[in-house]
Amino acid sequence: MPTLKKKPWTRGKIMGLSNEERFYGLCETVKELTNIGIDLEEKGSDSLMCKYLSQLWPAMLSTSSNGLFWIMGSTVGGSEFLEPSPSHGIFPAAIYNNFIDNQVECGAKEKDDWSRKDKPREEKSERELLFDYVCDFRPTIETVLRDAECSIYGTGSLNSETYVKIFVLVESAFYRINRYHDEFADRFVKVRDLLAKIWGLCYRVFSADSDFLAAYFLHHLAEKVVTYDEDVVNYIWMNQNLHHDWRVPKYNKDKPNLKDLFEMFKSVQGRRLSLEERLVITFRVCGSHLHYEHQHQAIVKALEAHNKKKGAEQISVEKIQGVLKEHCQERKDEDTSLHRYCWMTGQSEDDIKKKEAVPKKTKKTKKKGKKKGK
Repeated sequence: MPTLKKKPWTRGKIMGLSNEERFYGLCETVKELTNIGIDLEEKGSDSLMCKYLSQLWPAMLSTSSNGLFWIMGSTVGGSEFLEPSPSHGIFPAAIYNNFIDNQVECGAKEKDDWSRKDKPREEKSERELLFDYVCDFRPTIETVLRDAECSIYGTGSLNSETYVKIFVLVESAFYRINRYHDEFADRFVKVRDLLAKIWGLCYRVFSADSDFLAAYFLHHLAEKVVTYDEDVVNYIWMNQNLHHDWRVPKYNKDKPNLKDLFEMFKSVQGRRLSLEERLVITFRVCGSHLHYEHQHQAIVKALEAHNKKKGAEQISVEKIQGVLKEHCQERKDEDTSLHRYCWMTGQSEDDIKKKEAVPKKTKKTKKKGKKKGK
């Protein structure tokens, strides 16, 4: 396969996109959106969204033509490597994507040994591990919605996170189509109109379901609380995996108090938070999800070790213990999500506790007496 040459930027603009790049990116985005639509249809969720998503490929390809097919035949059998473009059709775009994913295996690209991902975890420093953690696990709008279900009528049991994914993909497609107001944009006007309808459905959900408002607050609070600094707060987040507890709960009983979230959101704007402030916000948001005693002990131990360091910003351990007790320990019995269920064994925590509470029956053994002599 010939070496791929980078296409020159169109119109000589910085941050420009060639038509080939626009078409390839659009194909990939439409593929992802269509796959989401197939999954939603199988779950019986949001029929109108499924309808629009299923119409993207027809709209995408309705303007395609291969006028030389009768001479040259199908692009599938072409002898040259064709870069993805509207005039070449979708097969070169699919092969191009396949090649990009397998460049190392094809020998066209060396493995990026410098990548932080390629270094074994045991060989990484604490600083590198922290950097990886913040990059990969700092809560976002998508992740905090992972367990939440959309409550808008007609959406079925669609996961709220899916709407955010759809919205982001539509943004990407819109950018590629409308990057320039040219012949390319005019050619894909049907796709653009469908994307606008999909965006409208997302707007309907975002503006009506309070989970999305809570997720917005939590996303921006996380950016203030979890930073790239090598400090005790970030290491507590990493060592205790607190990203699991920073989320919009699934159960109505545990819905976050929007008033409290908004007050915290207002309090962090336009300023740098102290270590103590970041910890207080962390434990208030995590709440009853962070109820394990061994975690509380590890947190207190880390804070005591931090306070002993010369010149360290002091944190009131007593205050943090009070916050943990108020927002985490005392509320653990109120959290219905703590009653976990194992789909493999079909048991819940309540089932296991009931079994343990039943005293085990012991077999009565007859005492062997001494045989009387004759």
